[in-house]
Amino acid sequence: MHDVLHAGPRFVGGCEITQPETKDANELEHILDVKIPHEAWNMFPKFFSKKNDTKLQLLESELLSVAQFFHKVKTLCRVISELDSKAPFGETRMKRIIIHGLRPKFRSLVTAVQGWQNQPSLVEFENFLPRQEALAKQMGGASMKGEEEALYVNKGNRNFK
Repeated sequence: MHDVLHAGPRFVGGCEITQPETKDANELEHILDVKIPHEAWNMFPKFFSKKNDTKLQLLESELLSVAQFFHKVKTLCRVISELDSKAPFGETRMKRIIIHGLRPKFRSLVTAVQGWQNQPSLVEFENFLPRQEALAKQMGGASMKGEEEALYVNKGNRNFK
């Protein structure tokens, strides 16, 4: 099958379709099997939409800051919407993708926000979480500094006994 993709250009309905190298050979094979160019063009948005949905799922495992994560998700949602107008990404869907993709340390915060009577908009949510992340980093740094000082004081107290 991989050889089929590198056999050279293929003509469909008088139009030349070049066959790029890809790891997704199975997907492109379906595009190459069409009889008319219009069918091939209609298959491309589905092909790229599937790839971009996979990219969204892969974002969950990356170690990004919350702001970087929001930016990547919003960018991918915009690209997917441009490629496939039948799959628009509204604010609710984007929030759902973002919430499910956040690292576990944010789950309690998200649960608390979901309990609010007035739910924040995507922009408010996008501003709220990075502030909470920065606050958590400050608190984490302060507690480590405090532990180091406590260890130093304890060590000093032992010397005086």
